[in-house]
Amino acid sequence: MNAKNFITAAMLAVSVFGLTSCLGGMLEPKEDQTVFYMMRPTAEKSAVQKRISVNMMPITIPQYMARNNIVMLAQNGTVEISEFDRWAEAPQGGFERTLLENLSRNGIDAFSYPAVSRGAPNLKIYVYDCIATFGGNFLFKGRWQLDSADAAKSVSGDFVLEKPCGASYADFVKDVDAALAALSSDIAKTISKNTTTK
Repeated sequence: MNAKNFITAAMLAVSVFGLTSCLGGMLEPKEDQTVFYMMRPTAEKSAVQKRISVNMMPITIPQYMARNNIVMLAQNGTVEISEFDRWAEAPQGGFERTLLENLSRNGIDAFSYPAVSRGAPNLKIYVYDCIATFGGNFLFKGRWQLDSADAAKSVSGDFVLEKPCGASYADFVKDVDAALAALSSDIAKTISKNTTTK
């Protein structure tokens, strides 16, 4: 082998070794930094004389929550979609599951559509906003409506909860849990006094 061929072979060997080292580093298993959060019912159980049945229709949520990644507002008003902080389930499903349990604790037997109770009024919940800014405010806003089975009567209410937000995603999740508990309590108190549910 002449000197030119030797140098070429040596350079090729070094290149292959370097490429193998790079690929080896890239293919090594990386620690998964993803953190999954779950909404939890936190409403206090209340003693009721008579339980009320309602059919909870699918909850309407903002389109920016139609993903598992948690969405926040930045201080400058732009939206931040977290890569590693995510909901453990679809947010709509989390809302419905948590509200069902919270309502139950408040004396409401809520049936989730399509497993409805014949003759029970239909509860519709529209969430317009559920978002926060770290170190800023948490906003939970929307409307609910209860229609009698024959749609002849209805009762509705708006809800707005705005409060300071903490500095972590865990703080935000706690705020969501508290907001859902407050909403459940408000709905239960209102419909339990309404004649359409008797």
